[in-house]
Amino acid sequence: MSELLVTSIYNQEGEGAPNFPKGATSTGVITATSFSGSGANLTGIDATALKDTDGNVKIQAEASGVVVTGILTATGSVSVGGTLTYEDVTNIDSVGLITARDGIHVTGNIGLGGATYGTAGQVLTSGGSGANATWTTISSSPETTGVANGAIADGKPVSVDADGKFSITAKTINANDPLTLSSEFNGAEAANYISTFWNVYDPNLKMVLVVYDDDNDGHKLNVSVANVNAAAGNASWARSIISSGNQGYNCSIGYVGDTAGQSEWITTSVDNTNQGWVYCGSTDGNTVTKYTSLGAIQLGNGTDKNIHNQSDDGGGPVKIVTDTSSSQNRTVLMFWKLESSDKFSSAFATLDSASSFTWGSVVRANGDVASGSGSSGYDVCYDSGNNKFVAVFNSGNNLSAQIATRSGTNTVTWGSTTQAVAQNSGTLSVCYHEATGKIVCAYQSVSQSNNGYAVVGTVSGNSISWGTPAQFSSVNIRVSKLRYDPNTENMVITYNLRDSSYDLKAISATVSGNSISFGTETAVASVSGNVMGVQSGLAYDRSAERFLCSYENTNDKGKNKLINPGSASTNLSSFIGFSNGAYTNGQTATVALSGAVDDAQVGLTTGTSYYVQKNGSLAATADTPSIKAGVAIASNKLLIRS
Repeated sequence: MSELLVTSIYNQEGEGAPNFPKGATSTGVITATSFSGSGANLTGIDATALKDTDGNVKIQAEASGVVVTGILTATGSVSVGGTLTYEDVTNIDSVGLITARDGIHVTGNIGLGGATYGTAGQVLTSGGSGANATWTTISSSPETTGVANGAIADGKPVSVDADGKFSITAKTINANDPLTLSSEFNGAEAANYISTFWNVYDPNLKMVLVVYDDDNDGHKLNVSVANVNAAAGNASWARSIISSGNQGYNCSIGYVGDTAGQSEWITTSVDNTNQGWVYCGSTDGNTVTKYTSLGAIQLGNGTDKNIHNQSDDGGGPVKIVTDTSSSQNRTVLMFWKLESSDKFSSAFATLDSASSFTWGSVVRANGDVASGSGSSGYDVCYDSGNNKFVAVFNSGNNLSAQIATRSGTNTVTWGSTTQAVAQNSGTLSVCYHEATGKIVCAYQSVSQSNNGYAVVGTVSGNSISWGTPAQFSSVNIRVSKLRYDPNTENMVITYNLRDSSYDLKAISATVSGNSISFGTETAVASVSGNVMGVQSGLAYDRSAERFLCSYENTNDKGKNKLINPGSASTNLSSFIGFSNGAYTNGQTATVALSGAVDDAQVGLTTGTSYYVQKNGSLAATADTPSIKAGVAIASNKLLIRS
């Protein structure tokens, strides 16, 4: 038969599909609801597209590959032999490692844990093997951290201890109480009668300049230089005769600077007709030279030149104070009492060169009012912290003070005289306390049975306020000198008894705020006469760390002793930077290092270089060792180590 016309075909039992063991050939369309079998030998099937139940193409075969429309879900592994390209991918969720061999280009945000993006300026920091990465804030300024050894205040210098902890840069003081003394030794002259010593430290040569009146040689003025040997307890000397006879009375001296290694000085004295004189010169430590081209210069350039030629229990010599606001100033303030009226006069003077000396205008102090008798003392010191000169004297039978300012071409301007203490004062000495920025005056209180007192003052602008006086001696005395020791930050007062012994005494003084306290009195030496103790010299040698005390002994010979105020140690040499906050003992402290800016300072002068001192304070001059703190870029900001 050639044709079979049927509606349905069943197997023999009429229950299923028939078998076609030899196959079946169809020239038309075969329609079926499903196909079963491998289909391996099917031919002629159009497989370029796969559609969903709605007839939408989901997989389309193309010459370049396959395009999938919609979500491709793979329950097993997917391996790609070529390049896998993503476009507009919202998330990549990987439980393993993602390797990007040519880098990752990101145009949006990178976050951790979905919404964690850190804050502006942070960087991503590895947590190490097996640990999560974190966002870290990196300071733009160099800094380091360490454990605080003790409390550290914000903005304070910090040093590293031997155990690696951080401590505030400070000084440990071991003061001697009572003061200890060397044996007595000779001065520049051993045989002659010597009187009226004045000592001052020479920071250039690290020696002490000593001027004195050679009584045995016709009262000639002598300038000597002492090279102190602390270990041996003595000094070696060089000296030169400066004036002719009868011109060495009531002398004093000041260091003004150095030229080509030579230290230069200005000295004053009075002749036997009560005229004041000024001499200038230099020393290299081995020789002392007077500038002969300048010769003898009249005090005040001839104005107010007549002064007392004896100390008169405190009338004293011309006081010479160096202006140290600049190492090139070469300028001193001279302050003296007139012989005829007991009024005060003053003038700035500059040693320009070995052949040039310039006077400023001579100006009366204390409102041109007499200060009392010639026996009442007076003195002046330089307050380097405020760039002011402070004079202390007796006015109206009260201990009084006045502040001077240098301006223009060596012009001296005095503020108003103010009462320091309502006590009638005799001999006195005044000195600047560098560590606290205070003014200290030691004085003989005539009102209090000539006992010894001291008082602390604070300069503010052109005025000064004073604390409560404290007593250091309960017997009749005369004050000689008050000098500062920057090593122990204490002071030493020398004074002599007014009884029959005339012993020269010394005592240490400690300043704290507006108060002052004292150590135990020690005997320095027996001196020649009633007023000779007042005429003794005293200066602290910063190199030898000793006071050189010069005096006239009972045989009228010039003698000396070294006074040892104590010692101090410091961690200055291990200074690293400034505290970047306030920390207690054991806390992790952050320290700003070189190149950073510390903004916790107070009272800096913009553009000035500052140095860390042994006690942790800042100053415009270097300590030993010299450790630069930085340059002030504002009153409260320091560019560290710049």
